Amino acid sequence: IIFGPSQPTCERMGRISVWRMGVVAYQDAMLAMEKMAILRAADDEEDALLVCAHPPTFTLGKRARREHVKLSEEELAAHGIGVFQVPRGGQVTYHGPGQAVLYPVVSLRALQVGARRWIEGLEDTMVETSRAFGVNAHGRVPGASGAWVGNRKIG
Repeated sequence: IIFGPSQPTCERMGRISVWRMGVVAYQDAMLAMEKMAILRAADDEEDALLVCAHPPTFTLGKRARREHVKLSEEELAAHGIGVFQVPRGGQVTYHGPGQAVLYPVVSLRALQVGARRWIEGLEDTMVETSRAFGVNAHGRVPGASGAWVGNRKIG
C-alpha cells in the first residue's frame, strides 16, 4: 500500500525518514513540510520524505492565473476541489486521490548538490520509475522541467 495507514507512520530508510501520511489536505501537508524544513535547516531533523495523496486540489505556481483553472467557483465547491496559490514556479498542477505525491525535505548543502542538479535528479528518477512501469517517459524538455510522455507533463 503506497499511502499506508490512516495515521502517519515513520520508517527510517538509510539516511532518510519516510513519513507515510495517507490522504491529507494540501494545506496540512504544506504545514508539515514547512515545519520539517525549519527543523532540517537548523540541523534539528534528518532528511525526510513525506509520502501522501491529496483530495482534489489545484495548485497555482508563479506563472499561473486563476482563469487557467477552467471551472467556476461554484463547480469547484460542488466537487470539493481546493485551489491554492503556491510559491513554486510553473503553472497549474492537479493533485487528486490515487496520485502519489512525494515531498522531499533534504539539506542540499549536506548532500553537496546544487538546486539545478537536485531537480534534474528528481526528473531522472521520475523518468526511470515511469519506464520501469512500461511508460515511455523522457525529461530535459527545453524551457520546461519535469517528466514527460510525448508533449504531456506527468510530473
